[in-house]
Amino acid sequence: MHVDMVTHENRHHFSDELRLMFRQRFDVFEEQMGWQLPMADYENRLEIDEFDSEDTVYLLIKDDNNELIGSLRLLPSTGPHLMSELFSHLVEGPVARADDTWECSRVYVLSNKGKASGLKAGGGAELSVAMMEAGLMLGISKINVIANMNTLPMILRSGWGTMPLGLPQTVGNEQVIALSIMINPVGLQVLRQRRNVPQSMLRILQKEKEVA
Repeated sequence: MHVDMVTHENRHHFSDELRLMFRQRFDVFEEQMGWQLPMADYENRLEIDEFDSEDTVYLLIKDDNNELIGSLRLLPSTGPHLMSELFSHLVEGPVARADDTWECSRVYVLSNKGKASGLKAGGGAELSVAMMEAGLMLGISKINVIANMNTLPMILRSGWGTMPLGLPQTVGNEQVIALSIMINPVGLQVLRQRRNVPQSMLRILQKEKEVA
């Protein structure tokens, strides 16, 4: 199992994987979770929105057969992102905009039956570690997320340093909270130990780097 990091520079190598990712996102968020996403392409069964831009970084997790089983996207907070454009009411005070603060969204991992299992099992630990590794590579110190309250205990047990950005609120039929996750080498080591992922998960095409 490994995680590919897709950036503006290497995206042309991942056109097939990204199209499959958008199709998987449609299956997960539109069909399984019942989200109402107005920009989804129903004819081609693709879930793409205005935040899938040239600046977006994707992490694609693949199983031992090199098959795509999940992904997440990272957006710089200096440009438009979910928290600034659609969910600022979840944040107490102004929404952060800084070069070292990014946002994570559209996280999913598929089980062997094709159902979304989130970050709790089956590749979720590896994708979590890869997100921390990517953050360190990109010079990120905080990654903001909108988390379902059901996943909050798992996030806290994983050893991430977190800070709530506001009080829990209801969005659709979910109780969610805006959080800031601290990105640093110590946090990466704690996450690796608690999620039992001792090795580096991140792979960058034509730009291999080691993360401490």
